[in-house]
Amino acid sequence: ALCATSAKTDQTAIARILSEHGRTDFLAGWLRERGADWAADLIPDLSNLIPQAEEETHHEDT
Repeated sequence: ALCATSAKTDQTAIARILSEHGRTDFLAGWLRERGADWAADLIPDLSNLIPQAEEETHHEDT
């Protein structure tokens, strides 16, 4: 679903999905577009996690 997506129709779909879902939700939108709803459902919501660099900095301070 992610490889060999360089046809004009793919580029049009990419632009549409970006405008509809934004960068944050692009992957799920693209997978659904390609008929891989099951894969989109596996993408976790990671918005509540601490970014790795911030977490490493925090550990260095303790």
